[in-house]
Amino acid sequence: MKKTTLDNVYVIMIPLSTDTLSNNSSYLDNPMNLGGYLAMKKNIFVCTSLGNHGDAIERVNSLSY
Repeated sequence: MKKTTLDNVYVIMIPLSTDTLSNNSSYLDNPMNLGGYLAMKKNIFVCTSLGNHGDAIERVNSLSY
């Protein structure tokens, strides 16, 4: 992500998910979270996926639009 901040990138999309919820105290210990935070501090929009894991009714899956 450091290279993207040097290449005049304005949006970073990170379509990743995890099976566990992150602990707020260790949020910046994760390299992806830290990279996203540092990119945000340089006015780069960081977009991540949310709620697209599994087939439960509260999950978002295969939207047609």
